[in-house]
Amino acid sequence: MLRTNTIQLLHIVEEASSNYHYHLSVTGADGKPALCGYRQTMHTHMRLSTWNGKPSRLPAGYCSACTEAAANMGVVVPEAEEDTRTFRK
Repeated sequence: MLRTNTIQLLHIVEEASSNYHYHLSVTGADGKPALCGYRQTMHTHMRLSTWNGKPSRLPAGYCSACTEAAANMGVVVPEAEEDTRTFRK
């Protein structure tokens, strides 16, 4: 069962270096830690349903540690698509 209050607070954030590396954050506010503990993040307006999706032209990567942390919270996020880059901080 998914926790509705957690889903509403889960956001995709980007590393502050703007290299299209994405993390998940409960708060979604600039500078707050991602679920994996990475702290230098910026808020995005990306929908949670786009997590692990293959971007149209940009070489994006998604944090596998954030995916695991979300699963441990009981939140199901989309699985990585074929040829989607993942990384671990």
